[in-house]
Amino acid sequence: MIGKLIKRNIILEGIIELEFQLESELEFLAGQDVSITIPEMPYPDSKGNRRYFSIASSPLDKTHIKIATRISDSGFKKTLLALEESDEVLVDEPYGEMILPDSTEQPLVFIAGGIGITPFLSMLRYIKEKNLNYDATLLYSNKTEAGTPYLEELQGMDRVLKNFRLLLVMTDDEDWIGENRRINQSLITEKIPNYLDVKFYFAGPPGLVSGIKASLDNLKVKEENMKFVEFAGY
Repeated sequence: MIGKLIKRNIILEGIIELEFQLESELEFLAGQDVSITIPEMPYPDSKGNRRYFSIASSPLDKTHIKIATRISDSGFKKTLLALEESDEVLVDEPYGEMILPDSTEQPLVFIAGGIGITPFLSMLRYIKEKNLNYDATLLYSNKTEAGTPYLEELQGMDRVLKNFRLLLVMTDDEDWIGENRRINQSLITEKIPNYLDVKFYFAGPPGLVSGIKASLDNLKVKEENMKFVEFAGY
């Protein structure tokens, strides 16, 4: 279907959020992805004019979607950045299995690196809007506090959602007084002592995702309790 750009925000240096109004309602689940095709590419890209993004907005708003991405020098990203309000893109049907379970009984642990936060934003916004009773922990790693996407919104959720816990990691911030270790097996066991009883969702750069997967495998976490997606960048 056609999506018309209605808002573009630079949420942090190097990270852009785009909101599209859809020509008809889009049914999707919190945590799912869509592909976006830009019909005309003023900046050519050898990988084509189509890319995949996690939806950052809540599925309760069926006529709009938000995506957020890091800016790069690729032709696609340059074209995306150059879109003007009312410019149109093509939005395909949503897909992906990294979604909230139907039951709220099993605790959830979200692990995100950088812009890998977007699928969890969709989930948490949905949980907040529906006042759902999920027991959820977000372990969120970035280099610096100032460079953490959506930090203020997440801290607000930490204050108002009774069963949500936000754990921040800043790996390269001299002024940060909190956790600064990279997310590894030791940190997971310390912060998530019931790790064998929870369902893990994780998203971020390939190195972070593969490292977390290896750590959870070493901890004997069941495959059925792991869902993940890589944000490779382009």
